[in-house]
Amino acid sequence: EMCHVQCFKNNLSYMAFCATEKKVIGCGDDNKVKTYDIRNLQEMLHMITVDDEQYIDGIQWSDDGQLLALAGSEGNLHIYLTKLPVLGSVCSQKLAHLSSLYEVSIYSARKKDNVTKLKIDIEPKFIALGPFHLAVGMNNRAWFYTLSDTGTEFLSDREYLSTVRSLYLNSDYASALIDGKIQLHMIDEPNMPCMERESRIFPDPDQRNTVITCHALTNDFLIFGTDTGMIHLFSLLEWEFCVSTQHPQNTGIKDLQPDFSGTRILIIDSKGAAFICNPLDSSMLVVPNFSSNVTHVLWNHSTLYKGVFIAFDDAKANIFIYISDSVEGSKVEHLHSFARNDLFPALLVEEEITFLTPTGKTSAMPVPGHQLDVYGYAQDPNQLDNNFQAAIRLQRFDQAYVLSSLMKSEKHWNELAKAALYSLDTEAAYRIFQKLGAGSKVLILEEIKEVEDTKLLAGHIAEFFFKNYELAQSLYLSSSKPSAALEMRKNLFQWDSALKLATTLSPLEVPLISKEYAEQLEFTYAYGIFYFSFVVFLKLEF
Repeated sequence: EMCHVQCFKNNLSYMAFCATEKKVIGCGDDNKVKTYDIRNLQEMLHMITVDDEQYIDGIQWSDDGQLLALAGSEGNLHIYLTKLPVLGSVCSQKLAHLSSLYEVSIYSARKKDNVTKLKIDIEPKFIALGPFHLAVGMNNRAWFYTLSDTGTEFLSDREYLSTVRSLYLNSDYASALIDGKIQLHMIDEPNMPCMERESRIFPDPDQRNTVITCHALTNDFLIFGTDTGMIHLFSLLEWEFCVSTQHPQNTGIKDLQPDFSGTRILIIDSKGAAFICNPLDSSMLVVPNFSSNVTHVLWNHSTLYKGVFIAFDDAKANIFIYISDSVEGSKVEHLHSFARNDLFPALLVEEEITFLTPTGKTSAMPVPGHQLDVYGYAQDPNQLDNNFQAAIRLQRFDQAYVLSSLMKSEKHWNELAKAALYSLDTEAAYRIFQKLGAGSKVLILEEIKEVEDTKLLAGHIAEFFFKNYELAQSLYLSSSKPSAALEMRKNLFQWDSALKLATTLSPLEVPLISKEYAEQLEFTYAYGIFYFSFVVFLKLEF
């Protein structure tokens, strides 16, 4: 015997087990029904009392665990729906989900008590939420509704060429994935005249062998991936392709998830590897420690946590942050992991994850490691330090500043300044150095904080604050002002490096630099190299 539990006070008359759901249900005490999870029999999940029956004659569960049948002593057959299909769709900080078989609820992370409910006539197989519309559908048909502050209203319905695998909406368009193709069309408004850009089928006829595997729709772009590893961005404004990127290993694309701004796209290929795609330069940045069994990915829909996303597999959730700008360029960091529950992750806003339950409700959970409570632990130095470290990892320098003020430790101030500089946040670093009274560093930041070229700014920070001259030179040379690399080497009296740079960046300076290099070598008794440099100087000068 592994474990046991007393379910009822008087008797246990019938029992049924559902292997799919790993649940056991029992009838006892005449007309009571109780449900347990076999992984934790000590905790009861649900209890039903069948009031119109004296006792229960038998029970049976459907294979998928969705329906439960009870036979009563009065000759009645009772059918219960034990779980709903878990369907949901997110737009910005709003979530639409199936709350009963014929009802959709629209939930806002900002106004949690303001839930809009929409009665529908079908049991949908998919839901799509847009800024101003909601769509529900099954098979090859979808019904569209308008959303407003006063409620919802039926707009129109549409039949597609085949069964819809997934549907996405933006302000004006709908994108439906059907049989390896995408049907893009405007969301029809009543009495609206037909427009030139009303509809289009992808891929184009000349790419008939291409199979589209996934898609997404932002305010400005239709994004889709193919089985050959191509990622395409189609501009809804220009009505043409603007970016096409090939997977580095030509591996097929399994899924893609743009962030809330639509400027970065998480790509998951058919082998389970993940990349962050930057549409501006078509770069693909590898996501480290990414599980090959990921089932859901959520970007944080808050500007305070920009770049943060969570990848869920069957056992755990991994938190990552995409850092767009740093001294070392764009990068993805794995922050930490936590054990996940069995619920469906649907929405991530700031410090909270919203899950969908099989009963048609939502369940919220704080993200472990994201509770940056500034004043709640003011007397606990260990907790303050933990929150400070979390704020640094999450790029929340405003929170870290307040925590540093509470801890009153120069060590934490310097750590925060270093992190802000590494992320090219000159305003935060300027404020910290002012607090520390570091006048020379404040003056340097005043000189460079208006620099718009990211590479040039990173080069200045690498040179003046991190003293990493090799990195600074590399950044300068790839910036709009490569001559800054030569100036740095001259200021450091590194004439050998300066001479190499001058040959391409400023040939007119080669004589003077050769002379300086020769004089330096003379003092170090390197007469052979000194002679060579001096000869070069004489030849070029005269």
